[in-house]
Amino acid sequence: MPDAEPATNLNFLRTITKQVGNRLGNVLDFHLRPIATKLEENQHLLGQVHALLNEKEGSSRATPEPGTLSFICNICSQANTRRVQEFHREIPSCSGCGSTPRFRAIVSVLTTELFGESMLLDQVPLTPHLSGIGLTDWEGYSTRLETRFHYRNTYYDQEPKLDIVAPDPDLIGSADFLIATDVFEHVPPPVSVGFRNARRLLKPGGVLIMSVPYGTGDQTIEHYPDLHDFEILEEKGRSLLRNRTKDGVIQEFEDPVFHGGPGLNLEMRRFSKSSLRAELRAAGFTQITFYPANDLAHGAFWPENQSLPLAAKSTAPIQVSQAQPLT
Repeated sequence: MPDAEPATNLNFLRTITKQVGNRLGNVLDFHLRPIATKLEENQHLLGQVHALLNEKEGSSRATPEPGTLSFICNICSQANTRRVQEFHREIPSCSGCGSTPRFRAIVSVLTTELFGESMLLDQVPLTPHLSGIGLTDWEGYSTRLETRFHYRNTYYDQEPKLDIVAPDPDLIGSADFLIATDVFEHVPPPVSVGFRNARRLLKPGGVLIMSVPYGTGDQTIEHYPDLHDFEILEEKGRSLLRNRTKDGVIQEFEDPVFHGGPGLNLEMRRFSKSSLRAELRAAGFTQITFYPANDLAHGAFWPENQSLPLAAKSTAPIQVSQAQPLT
């Protein structure tokens, strides 16, 4: 019976191992059970946190109420939700910067023309080799354009000055883009001089980004076609424009129209879409694109879909390598 002794020893070892295992299990249970309990409690709390986060995230992705539009302002990157009836070309609708749909549309057209897509200004790459000029641009976006481009905002009546009727010769052919939103309705007649100078300010292939209020007729309505030497007077509580023509004839016009209050914002004319296109073509612009006011993602929207922003340029591409600094 040669195997009896090894079998006895094996049974003994099994008994000892079981007893040690039981005692070790008791020790581990004593020390580890509180830890396991805490882990279970923490896991339960973690599950509650995840549930709250998911609920919050779900609410942020919720479909807007009917009749509202949610958008990210392409000027200040503020998220907004507005009722559709609140959108108007000239009414501020961004809770962050106070921009109007028209201002956001100008930025949308600018980024589309320069980079091929409508972008937030915060996403525009730093491109100091692109030179830009603004004609009395809104400061809400002009200050941001200064951080992205070699851009300068100019004014008719203060420094830095730029009179589109008689621009500084040093600026001719210097700009990759020129912005003029709701400016040309205020340019003294003949407005064709202003359009020609806008083309001259641009490099070959440069782009004019502009807007003007325009009507549905076929022709531009010039309010003061013989304007030469004029003044604005107040008589009996009403505004009066008195003009002396080049021939010395005195003209008087009651209740002239101003945009943004009396002063240099005198409305000189009311464009039509077709006459605006004709003026641009006569000035040398060969590619003219009217952009619909439907960039909903950036709130560049107004239901009337009139007085739309446009881009005008020549056929040559923008030569960014030949950019010249503005003086």
